[in-house]
Amino acid sequence: MKKLLLFILALLIFCASTLGIYLYFKKKDDSVNIVFAIDNKYVVPCVVAISSIQRNKKETTDLNIYVLGHDLSEENKALFTGMGVHLMEHKTHLPEFEKTHTWVSSTALTKFYLPDIFPDKNKILYLDADIIVQGDLKELYQTDLSNHYAAVVKGLAETIFAKAHARLGLKGYFNSGIMLLNLEKMRKDKVTEQLVKWKIKNDEKHFMDQDAFNTVFKENVVFLPPKYNFMAPTFIKSTTDEIKQFYGINEEPVMENAVIVHLLDTPKAWTHKIAVGHKLWKKNYNLSPLGHIKRSYY
Repeated sequence: MKKLLLFILALLIFCASTLGIYLYFKKKDDSVNIVFAIDNKYVVPCVVAISSIQRNKKETTDLNIYVLGHDLSEENKALFTGMGVHLMEHKTHLPEFEKTHTWVSSTALTKFYLPDIFPDKNKILYLDADIIVQGDLKELYQTDLSNHYAAVVKGLAETIFAKAHARLGLKGYFNSGIMLLNLEKMRKDKVTEQLVKWKIKNDEKHFMDQDAFNTVFKENVVFLPPKYNFMAPTFIKSTTDEIKQFYGINEEPVMENAVIVHLLDTPKAWTHKIAVGHKLWKKNYNLSPLGHIKRSYY
């Protein structure tokens, strides 16, 4: 009887330990993993973007935010102090593309290497730094990717005006500034190698990374509603009905209701008062850890 009781006790301890380990990793798996890739030019907007994410998250949402910094100055690194983010130094893998595109540096190509930079993660939410987040990101992060490479938002301007899809022989075209990436599938299919090979062989100076992602992913993506990548500067060029028809939505596409506002294109909201979204960005700047520092605008 004594041996039986000891066996039962040992079994209960084992089960309790196993359950504890399971719950621990389940909690870790429930975290929203986010990554930015920036150079010194985008440090301030990145701090403001992260601040907006943290300020608008639900209490129950756990965040893991990673910042891949390319040759950041010590002064700029210090701006992330106290924000609770993982600041990681990162060197550009493809320096030959530095200064080949006037509006973006080769730091954007860091996206190609995310499956290798984060080998322990099955998915991650990549975000450009020129964004303002106005809601919780958990629902977006929980999008079922199944056997798709990513969850993305179609690029209205790139499709309607630039005809980027036709240029590449594709049916559709997405914006690569916000992507929920299936790192597990990307590793399995050796997507990093495909992206690098395509970029080196086919670069036409249209986009630093976007053409490569669209071509290699071959439309094997989940299309999200525009509220997750509200491309404000380009949306103002189209009517409400045109936007609704393009994205197949019924709700009014207004910036105030967007979860992620993407202040892409130039001029940028943090350098010019005339830029689309300047007031929104300035409001969020003032609410960020940098709000006490006065900025001058052109």
